[in-house]
Amino acid sequence: MIDLEKLCIEPGKKVWINFVDIYVLDFDGNLFDACSLGAVAAIRSAIVPAAANGLGEDYPMPVTCTPVSVTSVQIENSILVDPTLDEEKVAAARLTVTTDDNGDLRAMQKGLSGALTLEQVKTAIETSRRLGIEIRKLIG
Repeated sequence: MIDLEKLCIEPGKKVWINFVDIYVLDFDGNLFDACSLGAVAAIRSAIVPAAANGLGEDYPMPVTCTPVSVTSVQIENSILVDPTLDEEKVAAARLTVTTDDNGDLRAMQKGLSGALTLEQVKTAIETSRRLGIEIRKLIG
């Protein structure tokens, strides 16, 4: 997501460092995706403060792609996307799939104690790819 070479100030000695702190005040489910989108938006709008540190002109954070996570849960025989808190409470399994601009898989995390079939995992991956395209259009 970030071109780390462009954060190098002095090779082998100094680099810019970037932190994203998330403070959740309230939520109604799907905390992973909400935090992920917030972090992506923050990084995409961040400016490297080079001028204030005597290192040339400020420049935008060197973002190379926009990862988008899509979380699905299994409730009985159904798979739901973007679950509410009530849906998460009764879900047997959760799968968060993160894709990049090309639809390539960048991360996947399975949660809760239930099992998912191979077909359910494949469906979640394809859904994440499809919705990732739509979400990227919305966030520009």
